[in-house]
Amino acid sequence: MRIPTPASQAEADKGGNFTPWPAGDYDFEVENAEDETSKASGRDQMKLTLLVFNAKGEQRKVFDYLGADEKSQWKVRHFCGAIGLIPQYESGELEPYDCIAKQGRLAMIVRPARGEYGASNSVRDYIQPDENATAKRPAPARPAATQAARKPVPAGNVEDDDIPF
Repeated sequence: MRIPTPASQAEADKGGNFTPWPAGDYDFEVENAEDETSKASGRDQMKLTLLVFNAKGEQRKVFDYLGADEKSQWKVRHFCGAIGLIPQYESGELEPYDCIAKQGRLAMIVRPARGEYGASNSVRDYIQPDENATAKRPAPARPAATQAARKPVPAGNVEDDDIPF
């Protein structure tokens, strides 16, 4: 493995220049999902690795954890609704492979720096698609049909047409 040489010791000690993205709504895709046990509570949870995209098309990895408890139920439902998995949620069985490569929108926040860790992005909530959006959208205006367009085309001799079948 080739290791890049930092510009200076000060730059190497700084650890890069990670700046969280501003809080807001972003598109995401589930890159990976896996069942695990929470180290803090010992409860089952699903660890999500999300690719989050900004308006410039840049991407960033953000991790989120969906807990299998009453406190986290709202977030699991919103996640399932955002990626089209409400039937799995309502059945009570959500498998990691159901989630991988699914896309949706999320609301992201900036968590302040804590301890030795700098500020970071975190998922606040998952955004439900507006299923009525297409119904609310006005139908495109169509030009009125003219008399010429309504006139039937006279049927010609079938043997005279150029269609080869």
